[in-house]
Amino acid sequence: MKTYILLYLLLASSVFSLDLTKFKSGDLIFQTLSTSFGDGVQDTTKSDWAHVGILKWQDNDLFVVEATVPRVKITPIAKFLKNCKNKIAVTRLTYLDKDQINKMIQRAETHLGKYYDTYFVLNDVNKLYCSELVYDALNHVLPNTFKSSPMDFSGALDYWKKYFKNRPIPQGEPGVSPEDSYILKDSLLIYHYKKTTQQIYKFEKLYAK
Repeated sequence: MKTYILLYLLLASSVFSLDLTKFKSGDLIFQTLSTSFGDGVQDTTKSDWAHVGILKWQDNDLFVVEATVPRVKITPIAKFLKNCKNKIAVTRLTYLDKDQINKMIQRAETHLGKYYDTYFVLNDVNKLYCSELVYDALNHVLPNTFKSSPMDFSGALDYWKKYFKNRPIPQGEPGVSPEDSYILKDSLLIYHYKKTTQQIYKFEKLYAK
């Protein structure tokens, strides 16, 4: 089967083209979400990004290995992008060779079927949240490459009080975010776009040589 070049998707009544051949297995894909949870994550981390997954080519089709509600799963790229609010980016960890990329993806796939970690407890792999899946998979290949930092929920405190309900907010506990995944050292921006209400602007498009 010949690899398809352009994927056309309908997002909020606007069509954009995505050249999938520029993407490789092991690339990280980021998106915004049309949910209050997505807004809470972005406001808290002062970031454009609410969600992250790991790209994987399989039989000439592109998938995303992701930790999402309710479980860790492999999602076709078209379905993944339909959840996007208005921004997507793809980055590449330039220091990983093919063998390391395969091992990273294999590690992520060992968690398939596990429940989403709604309370963001890092290093407990019985449940995982999206950036924790990246954190665990990358550190499995290259220990201590992806470092955690104390979580700060003050940027959207009212939302998180409602989210955690009677459970204490894990303020100051170690955690990782989609933004942390986005700014990993020596990662290369491969693709970035922003969609406005009426139009889509591909305002940055950088391709790895």
